[in-house]
Amino acid sequence: MKWLSLVTTLLGCGSGTKKISDGHAASGPFEIRWDVESSRSGAWFNNGGDFNAQQYTSYFSVYYKGKLIEVPTKKENAKSFWQALFLKDASQPAILIGTHSMYLITENNGAPKVTPLHEQDGNFATFQWLDSDNGQPGPAERVYLGDDSARDRFLSGGNYLMVNNQVVLDVKNLKIYPIEVNTYERVKALDDYNAYNSQLIGLSPGGTQMIMIGSRSNPENQLLFQYALVMIDFLTNEAYAVPFDRTETRFFSIWDGTPAWLTTYFEWKKDKTGRDQLVKRTFDKLPNWQGRFSNDHFTGKVSQYKLIPVKASMLEAYFEFLKTHYEVTEVRRKEMPDFGTKSIHLKINGTELLLYFQQEEQSLSLSGNAEGVIEPFGKDFDAEMAKGKYQEHFDNFK
Repeated sequence: MKWLSLVTTLLGCGSGTKKISDGHAASGPFEIRWDVESSRSGAWFNNGGDFNAQQYTSYFSVYYKGKLIEVPTKKENAKSFWQALFLKDASQPAILIGTHSMYLITENNGAPKVTPLHEQDGNFATFQWLDSDNGQPGPAERVYLGDDSARDRFLSGGNYLMVNNQVVLDVKNLKIYPIEVNTYERVKALDDYNAYNSQLIGLSPGGTQMIMIGSRSNPENQLLFQYALVMIDFLTNEAYAVPFDRTETRFFSIWDGTPAWLTTYFEWKKDKTGRDQLVKRTFDKLPNWQGRFSNDHFTGKVSQYKLIPVKASMLEAYFEFLKTHYEVTEVRRKEMPDFGTKSIHLKINGTELLLYFQQEEQSLSLSGNAEGVIEPFGKDFDAEMAKGKYQEHFDNFK
């Protein structure tokens, strides 16, 4: 028993929780109340070995005229949630609340009314303004177990709020528009392009068509993917896809689907009925290729610079650029023909770096162990490529 007690102490189990603060906010007949609890994190190995490292969690409840509201769910009535926010610009007091499932709470005939927005069991709930950034989408927010008590409990910023990628809520009149993103029927109607879990990258000029990125397996090679922009009109739940070529749009991965990329390679036009229609731009000359940076998951600092899709000749071209512009020392080469890889180990200003070419991926990367050293070498090379240099070393995507 003593050993069991020691183990549970080390793992942060059985240490209990305690309430450390509480708060409340009110709007009309409604009140959001919350408690913040502290507990041993159980992750002492990530906290400098501190067995007493604490984690903080906020739990929210909603009251109507002083009485606790219980939300009916598939399993039981829920009284406590991970998130609760008043919709500041709604036509009447309204609350967005949820854990994994999300609900709307309003008043109807002198009583609270609970309306499910989207119910689910396991995935994180999300909400995102469609039009909070000059008429374009704002950042998506996740509902997770943590301490959100310091946040303003009055949510504002736009007219339309997408919840769990499944419904759009008109915040002013509280009308709900269900949307289909990746149902079987929707995917088949879009020639198998599936926008499941895609970020929202744009909104049409008319403010009703949401733009996502869909993908499907390449019929000629199941290991490769083909991509399309998927437009869903949340007012009508109608959708269409605009396939695009990765080479023609300089599309490395789904993370390239940014508003800047969208406006560079696509534009809105009117169809015969006067409706907004997204189409690919035509170019006399395509924009020059550029590299991409990757950030370290823990530090957030740039950890890799990558060029793709490139020919094998890019390895020597970039290496010569580095030698010309920086003090390069201790060069060591390695080649593995069976795996289609070539690498150059080098030092720049005493920092160890690795140039690595991968034939199958058509990629060349520069990486290193030291934090914050990669970015200048990539930015300087990007500046040269922006002038049209080194473009002959790029290839077409497979």
